[in-house]
Amino acid sequence: MYLDNETITESFIKEHMEEIKEVLKAAKKAKNWGEVKRIQTRLLEIEPDNERSIVDLIIVAKKEEDLETVKRLQTRRLEKHPNDLRALADLVSVAKKEENWEEVKRLQTRRLEIQPNGIRALVDLVNVAKKEGNWEEVKRLQTKRLELQPDNVKAMVDLVKAAKKEEDWEEVKRLQTRVLELQPDNVRAMGDIIGVAKREGDWETVKRLQTRMLELQPDDVRAIEDLEKVAKIEGQFFDKKSLKEKLECAKPEGVEFTEEEFMLEKQAEGNIDDGISELRIKLYAGEIDISEIPEIAEKYQSDAKGVILIAEVCNYFNRPKLAEQALKGYKRECPDMSAVEKKE
Repeated sequence: MYLDNETITESFIKEHMEEIKEVLKAAKKAKNWGEVKRIQTRLLEIEPDNERSIVDLIIVAKKEEDLETVKRLQTRRLEKHPNDLRALADLVSVAKKEENWEEVKRLQTRRLEIQPNGIRALVDLVNVAKKEGNWEEVKRLQTKRLELQPDNVKAMVDLVKAAKKEEDWEEVKRLQTRVLELQPDNVRAMGDIIGVAKREGDWETVKRLQTRMLELQPDDVRAIEDLEKVAKIEGQFFDKKSLKEKLECAKPEGVEFTEEEFMLEKQAEGNIDDGISELRIKLYAGEIDISEIPEIAEKYQSDAKGVILIAEVCNYFNRPKLAEQALKGYKRECPDMSAVEKKE
């Protein structure tokens, strides 16, 4: 049966609706979407609120990638059914293709009001927040997502980024530790935990994770360098006797240091909390460059603890000539300080 537009009138619809449905069914089965579109367009002209016609025309518009028609018809449906999730989803899809992120945000915010645990809406809102550089919003949304999906690594990764921007290193460590529980070979998580461990002077953790890193990436230069630093720390850090000898030999001429000023016992235990200790941690964390030695020497050359630090810096980098230059304010050399020995 063929139905032309002239045949489809209001009275015909009332009398022959079953025949019209059969014609549409046959057209859909034959994938004759042009015929479906023609008939349903005509029906919609006669019955503007015909839901079946609107739905069929949306389906055809999607197949034809006619975004304008999808948007027009789904907007019309949404006016009649404000909580229609299917209409919202289609309008979100159109807004994404148009790169209309404000509209995506508006629609998915509405979708989340209707369906508070909607993961798709959360994900889209997170992506929009990232585009806007709104990391507070990213943090809020991904925290909610993690409540719904406790093992979602993508949410954790975003929360790690937010924590880094806030310099919340404890939170970075907590999140990445959880990531490692879920993905034991996640090198990014290892790297972040190692970074925090260096800041905290937790060399056991650095050693453990960088050892694992080398198993995964045998040529990892940073892992090799960090393990060498740990070896140096384990082998020579806070040697009471050598520190006292270095201090005695390196002090400026005419300057007398008391036993109290040596602070050797506290140094040996690693318990002092001052600028020197902080610099030492930075040194072994790889955060002091050899170019900084002269500045460090100038700043601390009249301080007993500073002399120890300078000696450690020089020893660490094994730069005898640079060390000599940095320590030029001292009048005597110490034969036990290998880093400041004159070498040909």
